[in-house]
Amino acid sequence: AVERDPQDALAFMELGHALSNTGDEAGGLAALQRSQELAAGRQNAWRHNTVKVLEAMQKRFVVEKGDGDLRYAWTPDSADVLRTYWMPFYFESRAELSQRYGHTPGPVVIEVFDRFQDFSVRSTGFEGFPALGVCFGPVVTSVAPQSELRGRFSWARTSFHEFTHVVHLGLSHNRCPRWITEGLATWEEENHNASWTRNMRRDLLDAWWNKDLIRVRDLNRAFRSNRILFGYFMSGQLCRMLIEEQGFAPMVKLLEAFDRGDDLDEAIGGTFGMTPEQLDARFDAWVQRAVEPLRIEPRWSAARTTALKFELDEKPPKEAGAARQWAEGWSSVAWGYFQQGRKVDAEQALRKLALVGELPPRALFLQGAVAAERNDNETAKQFYERGLAAGGEDYRIRIVLGEVAEADDDLEEAEKQYLAAERAYPGFPEEELSAELRLAKLYERTDRDEERFAALERWIRWESDNYGVRMRLAEHHAKAGRHERAVELFVQANEIDPFRRKLHRSWATSLVELGRHAEAAREWRVTRLVPPGLDPDDGEPLKDAAK
Repeated sequence: AVERDPQDALAFMELGHALSNTGDEAGGLAALQRSQELAAGRQNAWRHNTVKVLEAMQKRFVVEKGDGDLRYAWTPDSADVLRTYWMPFYFESRAELSQRYGHTPGPVVIEVFDRFQDFSVRSTGFEGFPALGVCFGPVVTSVAPQSELRGRFSWARTSFHEFTHVVHLGLSHNRCPRWITEGLATWEEENHNASWTRNMRRDLLDAWWNKDLIRVRDLNRAFRSNRILFGYFMSGQLCRMLIEEQGFAPMVKLLEAFDRGDDLDEAIGGTFGMTPEQLDARFDAWVQRAVEPLRIEPRWSAARTTALKFELDEKPPKEAGAARQWAEGWSSVAWGYFQQGRKVDAEQALRKLALVGELPPRALFLQGAVAAERNDNETAKQFYERGLAAGGEDYRIRIVLGEVAEADDDLEEAEKQYLAAERAYPGFPEEELSAELRLAKLYERTDRDEERFAALERWIRWESDNYGVRMRLAEHHAKAGRHERAVELFVQANEIDPFRRKLHRSWATSLVELGRHAEAAREWRVTRLVPPGLDPDDGEPLKDAAK
């Protein structure tokens, strides 16, 4: 286009876009600057922002060549540390993924931004993009571990996820639907490291009960909606089901089908022998089994609450089994109204349940919640205990009863309730309501260190991004002589924040204890390489003896 019309500002802008996203940042910048000149004052926000960030990269970044057709662009102050860990991590990830998919990608450049807004502009042209990494195929952009988001994400998890896209996009020549590549990348995260889970099981549970799982035909659209995060998780769960049932090889065949130009029906039918609707039905049944062990009241949508209400008769059936189902249905309606702030409607629905005699456990729990709203905590506790005694179980109820016991200084009862909560829903995603963390604090109060650290170990099984807890656990294990486990945790901490000399010193000490001297020497070297200004634990230069 620019050869045909060398005065076309739009053509030069699109050329700059394509060049910068395929690894030729210098060529891309030159084309965008030419576009600005030809535009003669006509502004374009994306072009303006992208020129600024590419110019900043030219001034601030160094580019280094790694193994395996990989190049890295990062700031000089971070280069020594990042080179030590990122280069082998990406090289090993490339080898692992290439072998699994039977496709080795060509040259790739990894751009690492120490300022989040620079990452956002480089990735989208605008600030405020809510992500940690982006893959254009031959280019991966990512947030550096020393950025403003420091200590709140795993750079290794992001890197593995994005490089998975490099393989998918290369294998399918960018023809696969987004839900396939995001679903496989999400599955790859957890397959590589179990703690790299997105832990949106509660959202999955809610979607199943509300009959709101995203259909396969609609799944791509979820990535352009307010359900984008759930789209990632559900796509990953769909891929998990397919891999569990059919093995991994068909997933590669699915990518190859899209590469051939097959549409959704042809690709799914040819690979799995079913229609998208049959795949939906299969996934519904799989999700039901997956969420069944999680004992917590769903968050009912207004639409599902209304639909349930009109599905139910006003009076219970005479047959006992049908009457129990009727009572469960009205319990769901009552809970839905209560959650939506319609307290009068909730109490009216509860009154209908009196027609079956003894209230089901979920209705007793709701009566407790209604009493708690009136600040009648004693009555609420009685209803909760009645619901449990009747065979009910609910994570939130256990947490509330644990809080009550702690307030009464009955720590034995509090422990019992928090342990029951953990059984009801291990790894609950909200940190402030985590049974594992509450148990850890309880054990700390009672000087039960081994149980405290065991509870923290169970918590990090579901949490990939917490540096501090991993360091405390690693130091605990090292002190007890369990250096193998300590090293595993030091590795995980380093995958969150490698710019802490305390981490590298402790890691080196455990490696020495294990006789892994070459690795220990690497850690001692990194201790010297971390710039003092990037170490939040110890900003002073190392003393001569430490060097």
